[in-house]
Amino acid sequence: MEKKSKKKKSGKQGRTPALVPITPDLLRDEKWIPSGWPYADHTFNPSNDWKHLYRFHGSHGYCNDPSTPDGSLRIKRRAEGSSQRFLITQKFEHDSGRNHELKATLHCAVDSVATPQEWQLRSAFTDGEGQSIPGADSTTDGSFGNGKIILSTNGFKQFHASEGMASDWALIEAVQRLPFGMKEPLRFDLLEGLTLFRPRHEIYYQGIETFKSGGRSLGLHRFNQLGTGTLPYNYWLDENHRLILFVTHSRAYWLDSSEGKA
Repeated sequence: MEKKSKKKKSGKQGRTPALVPITPDLLRDEKWIPSGWPYADHTFNPSNDWKHLYRFHGSHGYCNDPSTPDGSLRIKRRAEGSSQRFLITQKFEHDSGRNHELKATLHCAVDSVATPQEWQLRSAFTDGEGQSIPGADSTTDGSFGNGKIILSTNGFKQFHASEGMASDWALIEAVQRLPFGMKEPLRFDLLEGLTLFRPRHEIYYQGIETFKSGGRSLGLHRFNQLGTGTLPYNYWLDENHRLILFVTHSRAYWLDSSEGKA
């Protein structure tokens, strides 16, 4: 009796499992980024005022997911003497038509990890018709000083002790000022999304990697972040210290530099 051959499954709904971490090469091959990305900006200086627009994709572990971004992250940086201020908007776009928007104003020190000093975060949800969902909004006010993090969300307060603290959003600025080839890791506690305390994190310099796009070969410098409570972060920067891509778990944020300058 002839045996029937088994067909190799390609994953959920016919999709192909990625089986590899998200890298600039994977984004290029899956056409998640436009041809010719990243666009050059030889005038970029991380110490000046700037604004970045990132599009992000969630691969959910599969290569050939639809190429439409899952949302966007806008960050505007302004120098204010010995400190700096960030205006941040992150939008999550869901298939159901419901959207989640986060807006934050964040004041930070100009130190190695852009230590947050005080901030306000607003979270809002809208339905498929763009109407606010009752009872879903929240506001969080926070501050950090003298080794203490204070968070107040809709009147509920939390306290955490920390010797040194960073925010995942402010690290987008801080990593652009780190020296390529730094020998010792930076150590800090992480406040994820300005609300979740994740202790004992470190950032390392991993080296330079070659990325080919649109007939060009680019040297991208990679930093790696490890710590408790989160999956690893990887950051890729161009020669001007501009953060063009960062990845954590199955979500990739790539710089849409066609947006313009600050």
